[in-house]
Amino acid sequence: MEYLLGVDGGGTKMLGALTRLDGKVVKTAKTGPASYHAVGIETVEKNLRELLDILVGKDFSRLKACCLGFSGCGRPSDYDVLNPMLQRVGIFEKTHLIGDMAIALMGGALEPRGIIVIAGTGSIVYGIGDDGVPRRAGGYGQWFADEGSGCRIGHKGLYAIMKASDGRIKPVTFDQPVLTMLGLKAPNELILWATRKNKEGTIKTDMAAVAPFIISAAEKRDRAAMQILDEEVSELVLAVKTVLKGLKFKKMPKVILVGGVVENNPFYFKVLKNAIRKAISGIQVTAPKAAPAVGAVIGAAQKAGLPITSAFIRNVTASWEALKNK
Repeated sequence: MEYLLGVDGGGTKMLGALTRLDGKVVKTAKTGPASYHAVGIETVEKNLRELLDILVGKDFSRLKACCLGFSGCGRPSDYDVLNPMLQRVGIFEKTHLIGDMAIALMGGALEPRGIIVIAGTGSIVYGIGDDGVPRRAGGYGQWFADEGSGCRIGHKGLYAIMKASDGRIKPVTFDQPVLTMLGLKAPNELILWATRKNKEGTIKTDMAAVAPFIISAAEKRDRAAMQILDEEVSELVLAVKTVLKGLKFKKMPKVILVGGVVENNPFYFKVLKNAIRKAISGIQVTAPKAAPAVGAVIGAAQKAGLPITSAFIRNVTASWEALKNK
């Protein structure tokens, strides 16, 4: 029997789903990280070999096609590193290697087309057209992008606290809750806090932890918080419109909203969803319908040239949920 293999390769783990050609998941496995930027290509190769050994053993002939959605993959230089690794492992010819945002889109939309907005600690907007050609906007890190992300919202919130402490803007309602969460007593302590966190390399995630306070304050009509959200949502809307303009679609695609800051803060999800729908007439905006690993299976079916039917989608989603909940 031949199988499909979909792999969700993130910064902390590889999660693989082995399915029959009809989409039914028969086995799953989890090993170590897939980002060679973080752990090195030797470790990624070791983790992939371990995953394959658990799922199919040494007989790769049973794999009709694979789709690997790896964190940190997408630039030509990444393929220069990862493709030789796939050749060493022995699955290069039957593998579709893409970035993790692509499988998140395919799992979220349950089809190999559409647009995904990832707004977590960082952010990116990524889309795939009807012709399979991708396009992205943002995703260049905290210094050059990350619009609408937890880091960007949190940073602007801290900036507003400092401005309010000077009297340059009206007092904000979120200053004391934020300072308490950070273990600080006064706004001027943020200077040394930021210096220390930057040296420790945690400044991005620590600023992102501030975002829920800003979002909550915006929901309660704090003027500064509302302005921050309005600015960041506008940037994400612009990115979605830019990606949409650069893709080929016969009908309006779905826009999937994922990532910690948008999924864990319902008010932010609502505001962003409504802003996109207002800016682009007729577009659907939803939460993800399935996990990235399911999207990787869809990518493997594409690689194999199999039709992605409604029956295939039902098989993969139902069997994935059944195995996940065991």
